Amino acid sequence: MSKIPFKVSARTARLIGRENIASSKGAIIELVKNAYDADSELCLIYFDNKYSELPDKLVEEDFKNFDSIAVSREDIDRLYPSESGGKLCICEEDEQFAKDFLSRISKLNSLYIVDFGDGMNSQIIRDNWMVIGTDSKASDIFTSGGRIKSGAKGIGRFALDKLGNLATMTTVFDKNVLSQDLDEKGVETGNDGYIWNVRWSDFEGEFKTIDRVYADLSAINGKDIFELIDEELPKDLISSSRKKKL
Repeated sequence: MSKIPFKVSARTARLIGRENIASSKGAIIELVKNAYDADSELCLIYFDNKYSELPDKLVEEDFKNFDSIAVSREDIDRLYPSESGGKLCICEEDEQFAKDFLSRISKLNSLYIVDFGDGMNSQIIRDNWMVIGTDSKASDIFTSGGRIKSGAKGIGRFALDKLGNLATMTTVFDKNVLSQDLDEKGVETGNDGYIWNVRWSDFEGEFKTIDRVYADLSAINGKDIFELIDEELPKDLISSSRKKKL
């Protein structure tokens, strides 16, 4: 008699998160729970939804943004003709085209959830964050600061799937709380944190199993969390957050 292992399709793993998280609001709550469990005293939720509707007029920044999603100049000129000075002009026959155009550029909208907790070293990312249904919070119910952990199902990261196809996590870990990362020779790496990226569409595909889906992980050195988010969020928001954090 032989023993054969079970396999989980990548798509099923994705559906687990979808079934357990009913809405975008619920997804945001799950991610805020992670901030609480990291002993963060502050959590920022920032919606960058500039392209939730068609801009009245395009500026140079818009052209650069559209280039990143391969929107052609012909498509732009159809709604923003040069004779209008770059202003939005939609005639009756272009109404459906305008809806399709908005659907494409809406991919440029972003949601930022920022906390100032303990962060994660590479061991936690690999052994907890990357493990679906991990029981780490169930077996260790208290945070390093003494809070009772709010998350327990081990699927919180799949909340990100509700909010967009591309997810990026930037984490700088507190070395006073978490141990320093070691390389394969047992030497400290000196890494301050990590950038983790995943495309949820990678979970789709006929006969694809979960072990064939990968996230990208790259190291961060010499920067704190404020420096990393300063390029993404408004300066006044970061300034006020730094004061509250300090």
